[in-house]
Amino acid sequence: MVEELLSLEEFKDFCHLDCNRSSYLHRLLSKKDIPFKGITNKDAYNFLILPGAGNPKDFDRLYVAHYDRIKGTYGANDNSAAVFQLIKHALLIQRQNQKKNTAILLTDLEEFHFHNRHNKQGSYYFAKEFEQAPFMNHIFVFDMCGIGDHIIWSKTFHKAFNNDALERTRQRIRKQVITSSYPISMNRLPFSDDLGFFQAGHFAQLISLLPQEELDQLSQWQQAELPKSKPDNYLQFKKHDHSLWRKTLPDAWKVNHTIEDTFESLTQESFDLMGEFLSYLSDLEFA
Repeated sequence: MVEELLSLEEFKDFCHLDCNRSSYLHRLLSKKDIPFKGITNKDAYNFLILPGAGNPKDFDRLYVAHYDRIKGTYGANDNSAAVFQLIKHALLIQRQNQKKNTAILLTDLEEFHFHNRHNKQGSYYFAKEFEQAPFMNHIFVFDMCGIGDHIIWSKTFHKAFNNDALERTRQRIRKQVITSSYPISMNRLPFSDDLGFFQAGHFAQLISLLPQEELDQLSQWQQAELPKSKPDNYLQFKKHDHSLWRKTLPDAWKVNHTIEDTFESLTQESFDLMGEFLSYLSDLEFA
């Protein structure tokens, strides 16, 4: 699945229950000669990757994936797959001389929002520290990208927040991507690191994958979970958002946060699709 740039054994080691993930990423990125900065943001330890060792001011977009997981789970689809997809993209940028405009962030503490501690996500603290960096203008968050052949372009933020400037940014990027040849659907998704960026005042576009045949299930989840009226605050929205969380999610996502989120559940087609789509986004000229 991760081919010659990253070995299958490296991926399996990362998913091992006893793996210290931050230490492992330190060793892996160093071994692959990928330039990175380890950044301590409050309780979070984030990895900022700058392919080609460029100046942060030279990067105009940011790819994000969280590397933490629920304790006692393998975390293959949530979120090891996206982490390795982004690391492979960094290697391709360096080794195949692709356009060096994409910074990559691997975040800690994304799962905190699942326990009502949304303001302490690693993405939140990173955004506060780097809010003036050019790459903060175009942030793409990748979560649950290891199963499926169809790209899900999240529109969750529009339902939970009211910010005209963020909405204009979302629409501008969407218009360019939606006309591409990739299989893309717009749907509401559970929050990921996009929440931390929103709370810090930055737009972040969440992207996931699903099998084509499970798109109807996603629509059913959306209808079941969507509040009839706008919630008074985020915590009220979050409480509603997870009331039927396990019961109504698409099949590919029901194993998330469980011991069944294993390497064997992932699909090769998802890695192939993400490899192409990441390169497409890096080449895209934002109007």
